Amino acid sequence: ELESWFLGDLAAVEKAYNMKPNSLSKQQSKQKYRNPDQLNSAKQELKRLVKEYYPGIHSKKIAPHLSLTDNRSHSFQVFIKGIKHLLSVSP
Repeated sequence: ELESWFLGDLAAVEKAYNMKPNSLSKQQSKQKYRNPDQLNSAKQELKRLVKEYYPGIHSKKIAPHLSLTDNRSHSFQVFIKGIKHLLSVSP
């Protein structure tokens, strides 16, 4: 789920929703946020943290704030690695 990527960078969620710094990101070291791809329902977890989260609209709000290097989601890091590889291949 895309929400796993967002849970992998709680600081990005804070920025997107203009939340108090460290209000969410301080939780990043908790077990479930260290490897958010393992969550059964990342979407439900994000809704629990951010009550007004609605996937169709708010994904676009969070995405620009994601850190390409500090995100804890393994699938996000694999995605970024793939993009970097594609960009380095000459046509």
